[in-house]
Amino acid sequence: MKQVQHGTHLSSALQEDPTNSDIHESIKAQLGSSDGIRGFMVSYLTSEDTSPEALTVPDGLAEVLREKTRSNPKDLVPLAFMNVIMPTAMSTMHNEEELRKSSAKTAKRGLSVLATMAGEHPSVKSNAEAILDVAVGNKREDGDSTPIEYWTSFFDKWGYKDEQKKDISESMSIFLSSNYDK
Repeated sequence: MKQVQHGTHLSSALQEDPTNSDIHESIKAQLGSSDGIRGFMVSYLTSEDTSPEALTVPDGLAEVLREKTRSNPKDLVPLAFMNVIMPTAMSTMHNEEELRKSSAKTAKRGLSVLATMAGEHPSVKSNAEAILDVAVGNKREDGDSTPIEYWTSFFDKWGYKDEQKKDISESMSIFLSSNYDK
C-alpha cells in the first residue's frame, strides 16, 4: 500500500512537471523493486488525466523506463506486460460501459509504456511473442519455452476465455508490428 501511495504522489508530480529530474530520480528508485514497479504503474496507468498527452510517456519517464528495462528486466518487463494484458482482458469482461472504457484507457497507457521499452532488452520482444503465441494457441517447439510456460500459467490463473485471448493477441500483434516489424 505504501508503494501505491508513493506512486500516486510521483505520478501527480510528474503530471505537474514532466521535466523535473528530481521526480525522475525518485521514479527510478521506486522502479528498483517489483512492489515499487507495481505501486508506480498502478498509479501512473490509472491516472484521472484525460488529456491526449496522458497517452504519451513524458521524455524523462521514457528515459527512466529505458534504463530500468536494461538494468532490471526480470521484474519490469513481465509487470509492464501484465499492465497491458489485464486491462485488455477486463475491457471485455466488465459489464459496465464506464469500467470497460477505463480498462481500455489503462491498456492504451500500458502499451505506451511498452513501446518506450521496446528494443531496450531482448526480453521485451520475447515476452510479446510468447504472449501472442499463448493467446492464439501456438505451440513453440524451438527456443526458450520459459516465457511460454510463464504466460500460459498466467492466462490459466486468470481464466482468460477466447474473447479475452483474441483481444490480447490483437494488442500484442499491434505492439510487435509497430515496434519490431519495420
